[in-house]
Amino acid sequence: MASALGTREPYGRRSPRFPRRRALALALLVGPGAGAQTRVLDARTHHLRSGARAEWQERGTHPHPRRLALDFRSTSGAEHTLSIRQEDVKQRWDVVLNGRVLGQLQQDENPIVAYWPLPVGALRAGTNTLRVEPADTIADDVWVRGITLLDAPLEDVLSQASVEVDVVDADGGEPLPARVTVVDTGGALQTVGGASARGRAIRPGIVYTGDGRATFGLPAGAYRIFASRGFEYGVDSARLVLRRGDRVRRRLVVRHEVPTPGWVASDTHVHSLTYSRHGDATAEERVVTLAGEGVELPIVTEHNVQVDLDSTARAAGVRDFFTPVVGNEVTTRVGHFNVWPLTVRAPVPDSQVRSWDAAFRTIEATGAHAVILNHARDIHAGFRPFDPARHVAIAGLALDGWELRANAMEVVNSGAQQTDVHRLLLDWFGMLNAGHRLTPVGASDSHDVGRYVVGQARTYIRTRDEAPGRIDVADAAERFRDGAVMVSFGLLAELTVADRFGPGDVVPATASLRVDVRVLGPAWTRADRITLYANGRPIRSARIVDRDAAGVKWRGTWLLPRPAHDVFLVAVAEGPGEFLPFWPIAKPYQPAAAEWSPHVIGASGAVWLDVDGDGRPTDAHAYAARAMAASSGEIGPLVDALAPYDDAVAAQAAALLLARGVRPTRAAVWAALRRASPATRRGFAEFAAEWLASQPARGDPHPKTEYDAFTDSTTRSVSVYAIVDTTLAPPDSFAVELVQRWKGRGTSPPSDAPLELGLGRTSAGGLTVSRALKPSGPGRAAVVFLLDGGRRIRLEQSEYVSNGGERMTFETARYRISTADLRRVAESQELRVRIGERELWIDPGWRRVAAEMVGGRPP
Repeated sequence: MASALGTREPYGRRSPRFPRRRALALALLVGPGAGAQTRVLDARTHHLRSGARAEWQERGTHPHPRRLALDFRSTSGAEHTLSIRQEDVKQRWDVVLNGRVLGQLQQDENPIVAYWPLPVGALRAGTNTLRVEPADTIADDVWVRGITLLDAPLEDVLSQASVEVDVVDADGGEPLPARVTVVDTGGALQTVGGASARGRAIRPGIVYTGDGRATFGLPAGAYRIFASRGFEYGVDSARLVLRRGDRVRRRLVVRHEVPTPGWVASDTHVHSLTYSRHGDATAEERVVTLAGEGVELPIVTEHNVQVDLDSTARAAGVRDFFTPVVGNEVTTRVGHFNVWPLTVRAPVPDSQVRSWDAAFRTIEATGAHAVILNHARDIHAGFRPFDPARHVAIAGLALDGWELRANAMEVVNSGAQQTDVHRLLLDWFGMLNAGHRLTPVGASDSHDVGRYVVGQARTYIRTRDEAPGRIDVADAAERFRDGAVMVSFGLLAELTVADRFGPGDVVPATASLRVDVRVLGPAWTRADRITLYANGRPIRSARIVDRDAAGVKWRGTWLLPRPAHDVFLVAVAEGPGEFLPFWPIAKPYQPAAAEWSPHVIGASGAVWLDVDGDGRPTDAHAYAARAMAASSGEIGPLVDALAPYDDAVAAQAAALLLARGVRPTRAAVWAALRRASPATRRGFAEFAAEWLASQPARGDPHPKTEYDAFTDSTTRSVSVYAIVDTTLAPPDSFAVELVQRWKGRGTSPPSDAPLELGLGRTSAGGLTVSRALKPSGPGRAAVVFLLDGGRRIRLEQSEYVSNGGERMTFETARYRISTADLRRVAESQELRVRIGERELWIDPGWRRVAAEMVGGRPP
């Protein structure tokens, strides 16, 4: 066997690696296809954009061309191969040569070296024109570079050298199902020679093997190969420099690094092209990827069909590595719900339902133990379950009255991430406080071999795990429904109370409140913080120093004082994400902003503290209902009754008041809150802010433009808001301004100005904060200016949906101001809101609430 230069190196945090983008010149000198006659047609990097706006801020907002057109000359019409390095491709882009569509760029955000065969006659003698252009107008920013022409057929280019990799377990040396990833010197996935077959699933730069052996071809060049096996295992790697005719073999060793005894790794959201009809992973490929990523209990959830992959897994030789479960993603116009376990003969739920009541009736007829609400913040068929227009997240309140009869919800979906990785966790906290016993779920929603990694987000279920191929599905489903789970997306947060109670358990009143937490993960992910939440509020937190450790990255103990009432505890570990070619983190599926940074996260299930000793967990909603009953719904007595409780209970009380027709912005509410506890005021203020944000999208029956102010006297906060009909200004963009003016002070702010905006531009007699809105159609916009305690400002952006169902944003400006300054504000200043060319004076409301806050009367 011919030799080739190569080095083997375990892959950990401190191992050297290729950068994501190395100089293109190096890649072109050593590959692809260095053994063939190679002609670089264009070495430059081209940023192409479909749609009118930037998809991501990192790509810049200045205009970019929609298409690339490249002219080059050729003297030969013989068979050739075209190569392009691509990155961040989400939508369909056509590759066109001389008016003929050769194919498309790979629809994959990962960097890829892709190839297209050029048959005889595709090239003309003379001038040829190559175009890369979008097939539609959906926003997509892509990079293409390193456009290269090779004078050999594609099959020859990808077989210049042969590589055989054996992946074995560090404990005993037995071969293991695994993923082999191949990248070039620039960190791009390198297309390999070979095709999927029994026990193999192959995509550009990726080979999944069911028996630990992978054989594939490569162009001559320099590469790095990785062997991985999902979250629980370490990674091994080797560097290769291949010449034409080389045949090399490498043995890569992976070690089990993350201890999970008594926990089974489940992906509750798994698809295939064979049965779901989109994505690219056939059923035969799917079973190999499941084994290669270490998923022990995959729930097969094809759209509106029940499929058993048992025989497929046996045919591929991987059935001993996992226990497949029949499920169904019930895909309706009012949300998607994963249900399991089922049989292929069980009734298929009706997917044409138009309400949650009808959906859950048809789902409940299957007898499935687990009913999971999927990707609650995503829009499908124009419907989003937890849309701000219909859901107040802090209180788990459905504004349309629909009852969620699921018993679980996804809090991490690695194939459909949220811009804020905490968003669905916060939604889950609100639902628990509202009395919904929902199990938190991590899942991949993978339809693909490589674009979205199956099992990347996963759920660990507390059940026997000695034999992955013989898991007790009934017990696992029961434990899942009880909440005995941990959610993993690169990390695990293991929570134990009083030495023996974990997720899904109720800690009796007599037990100690010693809380032990461990953060776990492989060496190739990092953790930098662990936080303990009670009823959704952070109560303890610690920074993690040894964040690169393999296995246990952090352990600690907190001794908690006994709360005044029952609460649930959840531990959440998090850390920065980064580009790992064998475990790439996908960008958000439906981004809420143009800025995003990747994170890894792990969350425990909820552990309930039975403080009141009644033998069962009591949620915040139940406590709020008791307070409402004791006060007969009178605002003053209600505020007094809430004194012993936390802000989660207060938010539930605000929701119950709203159900009785009492808006959270009413002056009477905030007058009563003057004597409330800080927790009660926080709960009401946060509920009021979220409810207010929902109103424009709901078509609240107010005048087209309204403005008002409300205040929290003790925490010294004032909210000034305006709800605006977007037809008052040009639909493409208009400004909403908060204008501060000083009476009788000339044209410049005084040096002792009591309200320092800290942002904006100087204007005649004051300062102005201007925020631009860009609605995508008619609707109503909410702009909220919240002033809350001291003198400095920060901006927050939130999301809402227009009447037409389109997502927009509203801006919240937070100012800080002291009580003493507020009196001077009330006496000497005026505030107003200006929308486009219209001015809305809000001075009376502002001066009223400012005066109330200092105990006086409006001047």
